[in-house]
Amino acid sequence: MDTWTLQMGYPVVNVRRLNDTHFNASQEHFLINPDAGVDDRYTDLGYQWYVYLTYTQQTDPDFDTPLNIWMEPNMTTLVPVSPFMVADDWFLVNIKQYGYYRVNYDDDNWARLSQQLMDDHTALPTENRAQLINDAFTLARVGRVDYPTALDLTLYMEQEEGYVPWEATLGAISYIRDMFSRYYGYGPLERYMRDKVQALYDSLGWTDDPENDLHLDQFNRENAIATSCRYRNQDCLDTASALFSQYMTDDANNVDNEPDYIINPISPNLKSVVYRYGIQEGGQVEWEFGWRKYQETTDPSEKIKWLVALSYSQAPWILSRYLDYSLDSDLVRSQDSSTVIVTVSRNYIGRSIAWDYLRSNWDTYLNYYRTSPSSLGYIVSEVTEDFNTELELEEVIAFREGKDLGPATRAYEQAIEVINTNIAWMKSSATIVAEWFEDAAPPIGE
Repeated sequence: MDTWTLQMGYPVVNVRRLNDTHFNASQEHFLINPDAGVDDRYTDLGYQWYVYLTYTQQTDPDFDTPLNIWMEPNMTTLVPVSPFMVADDWFLVNIKQYGYYRVNYDDDNWARLSQQLMDDHTALPTENRAQLINDAFTLARVGRVDYPTALDLTLYMEQEEGYVPWEATLGAISYIRDMFSRYYGYGPLERYMRDKVQALYDSLGWTDDPENDLHLDQFNRENAIATSCRYRNQDCLDTASALFSQYMTDDANNVDNEPDYIINPISPNLKSVVYRYGIQEGGQVEWEFGWRKYQETTDPSEKIKWLVALSYSQAPWILSRYLDYSLDSDLVRSQDSSTVIVTVSRNYIGRSIAWDYLRSNWDTYLNYYRTSPSSLGYIVSEVTEDFNTELELEEVIAFREGKDLGPATRAYEQAIEVINTNIAWMKSSATIVAEWFEDAAPPIGE
């Protein structure tokens, strides 16, 4: 257990088929940033682990009692394959993702697993479908797997109904989406994702039954609707706007001032997505309604829903005014203030507005968060998280000149590291990823 309790992190296990009887497995410390320093107090362990490998193969697979073997540190392990395995079989390691490690295959095996998902994704357990996507994209981000190999694993997603694989896919795509927000590849990515989630959106619909639906179905419906609206499925946007409008009408007719939950026609599970896209697709009237609701409600979770939704406005002047409101404790609770500038920065229209506002009002923020230093670092990290150009890097570097960064100093240094990583990703991967989406996405208008 020392290899797990005295070392930080976990390994990536590299598996390569050797012949008809064996594959070999080797391990190394997985780092999302290979240049990052690591704690060297236990160098004698060498960031190697005892790893319990479980595995099976395409012919006569066994996901309940799979083959298994222990990997020892600092050794390449020769792993015997099942006697049922044939030459063109895929093999799968870490069955149902019981083990705490990532797996990287050779190109042929990745391709065979992708084809299996296309042919019959239910042949693999739900946990492994999610694992394949999560591992492949994480490894692609650090240059260990080619991006087309990782992206090919999502080609089957219109057939996928499981919450966990969808959650893995959305998480994997989110980094690309944010990097592409001002890049020509965003259009093909948007068409691709809108197409892939359509079947799930149609299947789950908007009829939410919190009393009787399975828990994961509720999560899956929220994901399907939020994803469809994010990637501009017009039916999704129209439905969210209609529900939001109905809420406004019901509220206006509530002459008896009944409690909010009585007149709200929106399912509790779908409030966040309806509030957000109702405001995004609306104008000042919708925003002012949401702002009033934020002030009126005493429910902390409802306050947060409105606080985030208000940042979805597409009007720059409204976002700028909202940032002003966030520094007035009579309007926005001081503990909520950081949420405002962070969520505005995640709005692609609001990204530069939030950054300019932070720079222009730095001394105010420094004083405002003097008693909550972690919040200031959080703001710096989040507002700059998606910066990926040399110009933005220059602006962040120049930002420090003549300023007291106070408790945000470490966050500022980390932000520069993140931006450099993003710039490197854009140089190495953006073009090939954009071309993949262009080839895979439906034509414009379909």
